[in-house]
Amino acid sequence: MQGETEYARDPQEVVMKRKGGAEGRAMTGACEKCGTKMFRILWKK
Repeated sequence: MQGETEYARDPQEVVMKRKGGAEGRAMTGACEKCGTKMFRILWKK
């Protein structure tokens, strides 16, 4: 995905639970400056 490594250290794609028991994709990583954990919701494939 474009730009993920620009602000996130060690980005990984994960599967998260959504409303109604559905599953959704997201990218997770840590901020390069402060180390805060971040999530970015991805579109369906």
